[in-house]
Amino acid sequence: MDIPLVAEVQQEDKTTRTRPVTEYGDPLFDAVASGNLEEVKNLLKSGSDINMRLRAASGQTPLLTALFENQIEIADFLINSGADISITREDGQSALMTAAYLSMVSMVEKLISAGANVNAVKDGGFTPLLITAEGGSAEIGQLLLEAGADVNATTESNLSALMQPAYQGNIEFVKLLIEYSIDVNIQENSEGLTGLIMAVITNKIDIVKLLIASGSELNAEGKFGTALDTAKDNRYSELVDILTEAGAR
Repeated sequence: MDIPLVAEVQQEDKTTRTRPVTEYGDPLFDAVASGNLEEVKNLLKSGSDINMRLRAASGQTPLLTALFENQIEIADFLINSGADISITREDGQSALMTAAYLSMVSMVEKLISAGANVNAVKDGGFTPLLITAEGGSAEIGQLLLEAGADVNATTESNLSALMQPAYQGNIEFVKLLIEYSIDVNIQENSEGLTGLIMAVITNKIDIVKLLIASGSELNAEGKFGTALDTAKDNRYSELVDILTEAGAR
């Protein structure tokens, strides 16, 4: 059982979704998943390992399970009882990444205060900030950056934290990243996309203007051309005018 891929993040409030409780086949994990705090306490008193990693769940721990199952009270209890917040799943997914992915603001705060690594890296090169950028929570992004997250960290394909917010039209997140001096001209590897090109693809006019004002390279060329080429191909006449007037060619 895996947490969904970062690319599958949707914009609904993921922390309030309802779904069937996962059965893990282990008494402690099943108690955590079902929200049975008293049973969790009893099992730990009886000797269950608070940091046990369940191979059948990709090396997930009780804490990671509590977060994924939205059992916040149990997650709080486990952290307060000494659960190791640095243990990750087999793919490197940490408790902080899980909380960030699920937009759990208070839990992100708690984990950062407890010393969680804000620059940990999971498979694919994703950090907590990059995961948050996919999900769109500027509030969590702010918490991570204040705690020292690397604003210019990129994935293995050189995807930056700017690209998804620019593509999605999340101007608050884009402003936050610019405030923390992100390199607006990072270019991802597979198609040569930049934040500016991503914003043009989805016709995000305000973000295009902001990125131009922040020093975006107008003529950076990706697999399908420049930002201006993209605007012309999509018949975005206002963006064509904006880019041309700014000096794009």
